[in-house]
Amino acid sequence: MKLTGRFVWIGVLVVLGLLFLIPDAQAGWKTAPTVAPMRCSRAYAGVAVVDNQLYVAGGIKVVTGVPTIQTRLEVYAPWSNTWTYLRNMPAAIPGTKTRLLQIYNPGTNTWTTGALMPEPVASTAAAVLNNKMYVLAENPASAGNKKLYIYTPATNSWASVPSTTSPFLAGCT
Repeated sequence: MKLTGRFVWIGVLVVLGLLFLIPDAQAGWKTAPTVAPMRCSRAYAGVAVVDNQLYVAGGIKVVTGVPTIQTRLEVYAPWSNTWTYLRNMPAAIPGTKTRLLQIYNPGTNTWTTGALMPEPVASTAAAVLNNKMYVLAENPASAGNKKLYIYTPATNSWASVPSTTSPFLAGCT
């Protein structure tokens, strides 16, 4: 199984440790029944595919009804169907709002911190394009106010784009 070129749905379904894939546009959602369950199932985690491996960082795990913010990082290797714990995040990111940017280097298994975001944000969605990270976020301080922030790693700096009132929900636009 190859992750590159496929959509990966993690969201709330990570609570169950399940992985859902879309192998092609006509097939629709399909469960990947042969995928090993995550070692630390959780919701609201950050996810990324790097070098055909799926990385899952942070999130919230509910144990006996009590939500716990996670700092765990694990990676799924499709060729061996295994999940492996990597170095934990240096700081837990709360489920509300934050300015914190934590950057993971898979080559060295290390974390660094980047420049703080211009203001605290929540309900973010992110994508990388042309060596910049675009973060769409809701500013809890002003209800309904969404902003697009652009992080440039080369200068370790943020820029913001004018606000939008277009609706989005927890990473969906």
